Amino acid sequence: MLNEGLCTGCRLCELACSLFNTGIMRPSSSRIRVRTSRREGCDRRRTPGSHGKGGFSITVCAQCENAPCAVVCPVHAIRWNPMRCAWEVRKASCLGCATCQLVCPLGAVRVGEESENHSGPGVAVKPVAASKCELCDGRPRCVEICPTGALSVQEIHALLFSRRRE
Repeated sequence: MLNEGLCTGCRLCELACSLFNTGIMRPSSSRIRVRTSRREGCDRRRTPGSHGKGGFSITVCAQCENAPCAVVCPVHAIRWNPMRCAWEVRKASCLGCATCQLVCPLGAVRVGEESENHSGPGVAVKPVAASKCELCDGRPRCVEICPTGALSVQEIHALLFSRRRE
């Protein structure tokens, strides 16, 4: 869960996520994304104690009850893992067709290219499987590193109960 009012836009969550999932601190490889809101009158200057006044929003998989990304996958590469309470991408099965990316209502699924090695410009690239938040094997690093407490994990049963009430 996210409390956008506490987010300062420090992007430590992106660094922790990319390091855990790819072994490299590269925000563009993160499964969580911090964005600057374009709200009118938003003060983007950050000063000590200005939690949330920068107008930041976070895009991350909500682990939907009936995940559209899993429903449309032609090879069923996105599957529910009940032990981790998360939808996971089976990289070996994924075709990289990006159908899941197109139907995600949050824009939290990404399909792109990743370099064969990370040595610099001109390296060979290969198509890669879809990527999305899979809750870091049950211990989300973004939540652990967030200095303001803007990110938290809600028990899946409470989350599903709250969705059913809406």
